[in-house]
Amino acid sequence: MLNIPPEHAGFALVAVLGFWILGAHNRLVRLRQTVASAFAQVDVHLRQRHELLGELLEAAAPLQADAPEAVAAVEAARLAARRAADHVAQRAKQPDRLAQLAIAENALRVEVSRLITLVKTQPALRSDPRLRSAMKQLSATQHRLSAARDSFNATVLQHNRGVRQFPTRLVAAMFGFGEANEL
Repeated sequence: MLNIPPEHAGFALVAVLGFWILGAHNRLVRLRQTVASAFAQVDVHLRQRHELLGELLEAAAPLQADAPEAVAAVEAARLAARRAADHVAQRAKQPDRLAQLAIAENALRVEVSRLITLVKTQPALRSDPRLRSAMKQLSATQHRLSAARDSFNATVLQHNRGVRQFPTRLVAAMFGFGEANEL
């Protein structure tokens, strides 16, 4: 046990409290950086998928004559998802940006699924090796993206637990640490 003179007890209490606040702040900063790092991994796969979708659209060019609206819808959804991902990459923790990305991702998923269904109805396209290769690579990238997204969501949960815990919640409120959204 420490033997602190009564006249120094106030100083000791302030010092302990100050060190605790500093430690809690540093933990919250570390958690926020972990969220940003986890999103960077998601973004790598989003960029790969963006490029692969461009290749898929090039390989599916014959569909332009039969279903131009499907190809245009995928291209528009692809660009919207990329813009949303770029927006999130600037501040990975902001809930509104993550919500916009989730909406853009869902729209892209629907349009790509529709395009793949159209491709499967075209015998000439189904047998095109370039298109099959692009679809296979896209599928593999989607699996890696899904794993990165799961890792990001787990990191966000850990971050949010840290922000919600009492008494760290007080430090989070003092320094503007808010909760993050999942993807």
